[in-house]
Amino acid sequence: MKKWAAFLAIVMLGEAIFSAPQTELISDDENLTVFEVRWDEPKFVPVNGDTVCIILDGCGPRGEDGAPQLVGRAFNIAVPRDSRVSARIDEVRWSEWLSYVPAPMPEKWSERGIPASERYSHPAGGGIKIAYDQIWRGVRVVGVDIIPVEYSPGKGIRYMKSAVVSVEHPGSAPIYDLH
Repeated sequence: MKKWAAFLAIVMLGEAIFSAPQTELISDDENLTVFEVRWDEPKFVPVNGDTVCIILDGCGPRGEDGAPQLVGRAFNIAVPRDSRVSARIDEVRWSEWLSYVPAPMPEKWSERGIPASERYSHPAGGGIKIAYDQIWRGVRVVGVDIIPVEYSPGKGIRYMKSAVVSVEHPGSAPIYDLH
């Protein structure tokens, strides 16, 4: 096993041990990292009227002011320094739709959010993106942010039970400099 692959395995193993989502590395090479994430069932706490606050262990709030407050989690992946990184969800196992409406994201954490009707008129969540790209002690690390909860008007909320994620990172530079 190459040294950078060992480093990646340690990062992902640490995330799996110290957080709620269970993560399994499926494959890893110089160009592609594939892993599976399995989530527990979220908790839905009544907030106001028919809205709920979504709580999912290991995840934090996602959303914009007045929009549905969903939850997400960033997974750290070490990649070659010169790579062009992209991420996608290859497979997903969804729950059934639940007739909940997520509470609106507050402007300040000490307040309740005020729903903006235009932000509740279209689906939100259930996706993936590169949230950050940083250097940690000489190693390039990208944060692959997954929002495992989706809201759809008229349907409600559903959540990912599991997802297989591919992170493409073709590049020729090593992950870290040994000199």
